[in-house]
Amino acid sequence: QGPVPDGPGNFFPVTVLTDLRQDMAIQREETFGPVVAIAGFDGTEAEAVRLSNDTEYGLSACVYSGDVERATRVSQRIRAGQVGVNNYPMLNAALTC
Repeated sequence: QGPVPDGPGNFFPVTVLTDLRQDMAIQREETFGPVVAIAGFDGTEAEAVRLSNDTEYGLSACVYSGDVERATRVSQRIRAGQVGVNNYPMLNAALTC
């Protein structure tokens, strides 16, 4: 967990959460803020897609892989407003808007 800056305003420190279970709120709800949630899965495309789509939300998603063809295939099955492959989708927003 990172530091909270001094001064006025509401701040939440940069946080990385690991060893998560699918029944945790962080896994099933949209989280806004400097938070990264990391959870394992069985390594199959089907499980990755199932876990990714196990939410009533789906604003944004990212698929990271050394195999770009596989990541692209998986990304096409994820139900989200925007899906990035090996990057966060909003990094290229200015280029596509």
